[in-house]
Amino acid sequence: MAGQLINLAPATAQQEIPPDTIDQTGSDEDDEDEDRDRRSAFDSFDELSVERVQPGEIPNFKPGLPQGAPSQMSASDLPRSLSGSQLRRISEHVAASTLEIIAVQRPPSPYRSTEMVYRGHALWISASESGENPVLISTADWLEDADRLYAVDGDVSQALSKGGLGLGAHTPQPLSDVMADRSDLLDRYRDQLVPLQLENANRHVNLARLTPDDDQRISAPDKGLVVHDMDTVMPGAIFGYSPSVGATATPVGYNNSEDLEPEYSFYFLVNFRAILGAPILTTGGRLLAISALRYPEDPDFSLAIPPGAIHAFLSSISTGAESDDGP
Repeated sequence: MAGQLINLAPATAQQEIPPDTIDQTGSDEDDEDEDRDRRSAFDSFDELSVERVQPGEIPNFKPGLPQGAPSQMSASDLPRSLSGSQLRRISEHVAASTLEIIAVQRPPSPYRSTEMVYRGHALWISASESGENPVLISTADWLEDADRLYAVDGDVSQALSKGGLGLGAHTPQPLSDVMADRSDLLDRYRDQLVPLQLENANRHVNLARLTPDDDQRISAPDKGLVVHDMDTVMPGAIFGYSPSVGATATPVGYNNSEDLEPEYSFYFLVNFRAILGAPILTTGGRLLAISALRYPEDPDFSLAIPPGAIHAFLSSISTGAESDDGP
């Protein structure tokens, strides 16, 4: 009976290992080196966290500016001068929706312990087309490191001006330099200062919500500023407002924003010198933008937060979304 001879002798060095055979020779260190060689160049994560959100919790953020076509423009969108009564109406509305605030900050050690003070604006803005139930909003970058925030009235504002502190100044001033009758400013006017709390600060859109500690002393207007509709083209004529500039809204203009440096590309340029939360308005009295900071390359211009970012921020706080303090 014919049989089959099976060679059980170990393979010699000249014998080749079949390609489908798992090589179990060599040391563990050699295997680890081979694993590292085959490892993906992409970063991997040892731990993952999954957070479920509802669709309504995601802001409908349209970056940049409205992209309406010229054919969508109406006669009211065309550049035009306002009559005296129209300008007064817009000025009264924005003045009632603009609150002057100050931020007091004590520099950290080892710097001098002198308190520094900023002076800027906060705006009553509504997420509703009717303007009802407005919330108090300001730019966030100059408020986040403040030790104390206050809303001020006319008397305090005049004292600050006499002390040389401009409204919307980009550089803080030592509080000791802003004097009123050679007495401490905050102690003298303490009864006229309303403390504010910073909430919902979001660095990605440079906006924050403020809430007063005493609702009886600060009351929101019946109707706040309504933000420009993102489905409507940018208006040809715009106006800026700040109590430091005048009692009425002031005509301002756009500047070419296409060549802005990448670090400023979130904003757009306007030739309005008031900053730190000053409002930019359309001819219809809607809030188009919020002037945030001076343009470093040309101080005659300011960088303004676009309407899409304001809509997104209002949506995030109305849905109860948490603030984002990322860089």
